[in-house]
Amino acid sequence: MYINAEPRVYERQSVTVTKIEAGAVTASVGPAVGTPVVTVAAAELFGAEFVTGK
Repeated sequence: MYINAEPRVYERQSVTVTKIEAGAVTASVGPAVGTPVVTVAAAELFGAEFVTGK
């Protein structure tokens, strides 16, 4: 997952998902509660980080 560490700064962070229920995700390992996470365009961040694509 990517977190929004500060405006226009994104960091990839590991997460361990323990449950997904009714659209809510519970994680046992990951960012602190309240940390802004990327919910749109994460694939673009991944592509920019690892220079994937054409």
